[in-house]
Amino acid sequence: AAFELRAQLAELNVEVSPERPLVVHIPCGVGGAPGGLCWGMHLAFGAAQPVRVFFAEPVAAPCVTLALCTGKGAAVCVADIGL
Repeated sequence: AAFELRAQLAELNVEVSPERPLVVHIPCGVGGAPGGLCWGMHLAFGAAQPVRVFFAEPVAAPCVTLALCTGKGAAVCVADIGL
């Protein structure tokens, strides 16, 4: 996906550079998709080109935040805290 994005931006003459970083908002998901997309952008655009990735998740179902904050990972569910 990242290499397709790079090609699409090039077709539109959108510059990605230190002066014009690429800012991407990715929803938290199940599995490794968000991390894979982030790594793909690193590979496609290179470390010298700033790509800033922000992960977001719905406040009504903060699965990743709950897993990280409790340290329980997949052993905790938002239903366990009444969401």
